Amino acid sequence: MPSAAVEDPRELQRIARRAVERAGRHALEAFQNRPRSDVEEKARGDFVTEIDRQIEAELKGLLLDATPRAGFVGEESERLNPSARVQWVVDPIDGTSNFAQGLRLFAVSIGALVDQEPVAGACWTPDDGIYDAAHGHGAFLDGRRLVAPAPPNASARLIACQWFRAAAEDTPPKVQLSNWFAPLIESGARLRSLGSTVLQVLHTAAGRYHANLQPLGRVWDLAAVAVIAREAGLNTTTWEGEPLFPGFLDDAGRLDPGLDRSSVIAADPLHSELLDLLGAAGLG
Repeated sequence: MPSAAVEDPRELQRIARRAVERAGRHALEAFQNRPRSDVEEKARGDFVTEIDRQIEAELKGLLLDATPRAGFVGEESERLNPSARVQWVVDPIDGTSNFAQGLRLFAVSIGALVDQEPVAGACWTPDDGIYDAAHGHGAFLDGRRLVAPAPPNASARLIACQWFRAAAEDTPPKVQLSNWFAPLIESGARLRSLGSTVLQVLHTAAGRYHANLQPLGRVWDLAAVAVIAREAGLNTTTWEGEPLFPGFLDDAGRLDPGLDRSSVIAADPLHSELLDLLGAAGLG
């Protein structure tokens, strides 16, 4: 890949798209080689395979060859050059448990942040192909522009959700399922969980779901899909209605991949309704 003007969202989009296409071919080839015997549990309910590590290393090489002054944050490796204005944020396989079990519900995700804000992203999926976007230039699925439709009435809404897997006694009240699932169900919405934040937000941008809601998400879950969702016309905020980015910051104001953030991703009026619902439940 050639060197690039790394602050240009369109160029970052092109670099991410080329890299994710190569990584996606690698992921699909590995997916077809089952059953997997290389699954490790990193933490309770959080898994990694050797393919995750291989794809992340491959992406790191591709992205930093193209933008040698950029930083890099990946789910499976140490971060590089954390003070750089441009940060590549990578999830090599979002939905590792699905991938390892032979479910085609996973994605490869690359986001580009400039000064802590997502400006470009590209995600590969095994069934749809490649989603990508650049700030101010629209979101696309294999070249077709995405415009998320307005949400239907409450009883027809499909809302994608993810939740925290820690033991109940260790779970903050905000993320206990009974506190936020019950109000959603009572609103008339139908809930779905695919086990992949990236895939769920992409489906929301494509209009298959009407919202994605979750109490916790790491920067690699949201960096690419935040710009794709925004460019498709969706609002992307925390449960408190604050912008998602910048927000994954340590005390020194630098990107902190260890931080979690809640998120509501939807078009209005549903986005506003969900914030009101969470607020009424004491969660916003």
